[in-house]
Amino acid sequence: MQLREVMFEWADSYDTKDWDRLARVVAPYVSLKYIGVSDIAEFEEEYLHKDTYLALVAWPGFLGDPLVKTQHLIGLSKFRKISPTEAIGYHQIRAAHQRYTDETKTTVKENGNGHALVRIKYRKVGGGVWPWSSPGEWKWAGIETNIRWNEGPFENIFQFEKNGNFIEWMKFWRQGNEKEQRSLN
Repeated sequence: MQLREVMFEWADSYDTKDWDRLARVVAPYVSLKYIGVSDIAEFEEEYLHKDTYLALVAWPGFLGDPLVKTQHLIGLSKFRKISPTEAIGYHQIRAAHQRYTDETKTTVKENGNGHALVRIKYRKVGGGVWPWSSPGEWKWAGIETNIRWNEGPFENIFQFEKNGNFIEWMKFWRQGNEKEQRSLN
């Protein structure tokens, strides 16, 4: 039950652009594998700090764009417990995206919808090893997309170049991520 709640909070936080709510269900470090989502925005990172992930999704060139509305519908799901602190969820998903012409959101400029099976990593954080310790909480710890197909000009939904150079942003993101990894080793 906790894993379903985490997945719901993740999806609905994206759709409502409630980044504080999203922060409450995200693990301290996440992995991202967005492949096949869009020719423009394919990326893969194994070890990404929560704050960097939140900055990425809330970025105005991505989901933080006020002219983009989404609805991430989760279909059937199955879960596999890997260890007492790790689980994997497999979720059918349809992610509807609309770009509007202006902030009145009365005229749709573009529609782009993705149909996929996503593999979500869950990690139990907090808690302790002693019997009297708190049990910890399940958190969203990563995504791997397996896109079945996209509908519409999906590449026109996100305006990476208009809201800042996405390639430069990704370089900055990766540099910060590499520094974090080195400091942890």
